[in-house]
Amino acid sequence: MKRYAGMFRVKQELVDEYRKAHEEIWPEMAQAISGCGFRNHSLFLGPEGRVIIYAEADDLAESMRMLAGMDVNTRWQQSMRRFFTQTDENTGGARTELFAEIFHLE
Repeated sequence: MKRYAGMFRVKQELVDEYRKAHEEIWPEMAQAISGCGFRNHSLFLGPEGRVIIYAEADDLAESMRMLAGMDVNTRWQQSMRRFFTQTDENTGGARTELFAEIFHLE
């Protein structure tokens, strides 16, 4: 299992709505995320609309490919697009900057 982290931004004026959307995430979307091999998936909201994403997966590319092909993900990303300051043309979701893990303490 590998750990992955990244960052993207949501529009400052929509931060409260973005938070609420995740408090009420569609059950089928949550199920799709875990069904595609993601574990310990978390979002952390910071100042100025910065969002840190953390997840664990055996194969990030494969998990993302699987999720991208699911109708529920397409609908979720479409409903979330308005929140993001930048979107990814391939996924329709937030343009996410991935970080390299350089240290881990168990």
